[in-house]
Amino acid sequence: MPNPRFSPSDAERVASDPGLLVEFVEHYTGVHDPLDALWWMTHPNDPAPSGRHSPLNELKPLEAVVYGVPSPATAAATEQLRRLVQTIESERAATRAALAASLAAESRAIARGAEQADSSHPEPSHPEPSQREAGVRITRRRFYRATVLTSVAVIAALIGVLAGGFVGNQREAPAVDTTGALAIFDEPQVVADVPPNALNQPQFDVLSFRALVDSPPVYVARAASGQDVCLVLVQPEGKMAASCVDAESFPESGLTIRGSYENPGTVQADDPDTGTFLLVDVTWLPDGNFYSRSG
Repeated sequence: MPNPRFSPSDAERVASDPGLLVEFVEHYTGVHDPLDALWWMTHPNDPAPSGRHSPLNELKPLEAVVYGVPSPATAAATEQLRRLVQTIESERAATRAALAASLAAESRAIARGAEQADSSHPEPSHPEPSQREAGVRITRRRFYRATVLTSVAVIAALIGVLAGGFVGNQREAPAVDTTGALAIFDEPQVVADVPPNALNQPQFDVLSFRALVDSPPVYVARAASGQDVCLVLVQPEGKMAASCVDAESFPESGLTIRGSYENPGTVQADDPDTGTFLLVDVTWLPDGNFYSRSG
């Protein structure tokens, strides 16, 4: 299933078009007012038209307790924060799914109109898409943001020790249109977008991290230089491996990372051979979609 990327104008257009808004409301499964949900797609921190404050504003008080001096309230606040992060991510997924459905309905209506016009005024036929293009469409998967109990502000303030990690580069491919892929960096960064110990890898811009694949956890990020974009695989203990490419030389076939992911809790400290691992093979396509052959 496609992994849609939306511009602010998409959400605004749906909110202002009665027909598209009806489609959105019919498909929206979240708990917020549909207009509020659309509003927060483009104004994630601002009060919604209904007057309700953004759920993101509820994070800070809980984070202050969870990451502050330990107290009797810490355990309860930790659980509340975990649930709030899950709710925010669930609501975001519901909003994006409904937005995709409404835009898809619009596309179908346009296609029907074009077919009717073609039946009256036939035009030369166009070649079928290549097998490679068809295969990509079949293997695309829907975007899902990982739910990670991590505070962007806290990560930016902490310094730790991160062992290992490597960065590979793919630079040989010709430049293609990467508008869709790079649009992810225009989306607001949320707590789920920042992997553990992100600040300890100076080759990445910590503010550019965005979650791409839920499990195994794969992120996209910009290199500290600002020139390269990367796919980053993060191990449970925080080690990172990356595959990077100059943004202007993004391969037409996509940027791929391959490696192994350690299943959490399966490796004993005194015997690293005891663990179980998943093979990871994720490709990020120029249009913003991705597919995974991990397993």
